[in-house]
Amino acid sequence: MGEGWEHLSQEFEANFLLCEFKNLTGPVTKQGVNQTRNYLKNTIGRIGVVFSREGGNDSAFRMRNSIYTQAKKIILIFDDSHLIELLRLKSANQNPLDLIQDAIDDFYISYE
Repeated sequence: MGEGWEHLSQEFEANFLLCEFKNLTGPVTKQGVNQTRNYLKNTIGRIGVVFSREGGNDSAFRMRNSIYTQAKKIILIFDDSHLIELLRLKSANQNPLDLIQDAIDDFYISYE
């Protein structure tokens, strides 16, 4: 996966970075985040990214925090601007995992 993956893999006991793309007309809800949680099994790991055009609503972010409290699984919620930035980083030969690590750090800082 690239430089930095080893750290994330160990921290979240992850064999894969689960990415779920939701082509919704509005923000992802708590049900969408909970669905992603259900995919995060021992064989995959404890980290996933939900991509949704408009990101998540308040209930999605509350659910994400509850999931972390209960199971220590981190689910990042990205919108179109994150996807564009990931692609920009890759095309500029920079590491897209830097954006993911920044999002994890932001989660830890804002976690309630």
